Amino acid sequence: MSQSEKVEKLIDLYGNDVLRIANMYTKNLTIAEDIFQEVFLKVTKKLHLFKNESSEKTWIIRITINTCKDYLKSSWKTKVIPSEDVSEQITDITNPDDKILTSEMSKIILKEIFQLPVIYKDVILLYYYKSFSTSEIAKILMIPEATVRIRMKRAREILKEKLKIFIEE
Repeated sequence: MSQSEKVEKLIDLYGNDVLRIANMYTKNLTIAEDIFQEVFLKVTKKLHLFKNESSEKTWIIRITINTCKDYLKSSWKTKVIPSEDVSEQITDITNPDDKILTSEMSKIILKEIFQLPVIYKDVILLYYYKSFSTSEIAKILMIPEATVRIRMKRAREILKEKLKIFIEE
């Protein structure tokens, strides 16, 4: 299998995941599509360096998250104002099997997740929205599995406090 065929296969397998994660981080579908392209350019350039120490999916998701974080830190990002609402964009690329935004409460929860510090947002999005296990998240984020569980616990506590008004109703 040639390198271009291998990359095409990776795009077919993981392209939707890359686009969804990029969209969740950037809250802008157009920018998420640019990140998608950048991720697979990086994959193409670095494919020969992949050593199978983790799964291809873990490797590609790690590249996606790092690319998103680089974008969010860039000065170019601060000059661009997203024109669409995040929930509308995520709904646009979610297939019917995904039940991420099926109600107003889901939208409120997602909004609160995006306001979490990055270390908590990462684990929550990967666990609840991408269905990775804690061990897979540990590999993606290159942190101990216990750290993933602690961050998840703290993120849940923060969200519970922020959403207390809805829980009490």
